[in-house]
Amino acid sequence: MLDSWTSPSSWHLGQFCGYQPIQAETALMYDAVHLFAKALHDLDTSQQIDIHPLSCDAADTWPHGYSLINYMKIGNSNVIN
Repeated sequence: MLDSWTSPSSWHLGQFCGYQPIQAETALMYDAVHLFAKALHDLDTSQQIDIHPLSCDAADTWPHGYSLINYMKIGNSNVIN
């Protein structure tokens, strides 16, 4: 999403052609949610994911957490440029 905004060919007399301006926070949130969703999808297609309840107060962690983070790191170069 941000790639098309940084291209000089997208600008005409200081305005975006065909796009409404949005806040940077909105664009970053969009990219973050997209990155998380894609990483979760990629993780789900690569291995069996077990889902069970977790508590913020407990010491238990999600066994797939590190794998999810790694998928997010891989996908990071494709989403946020």
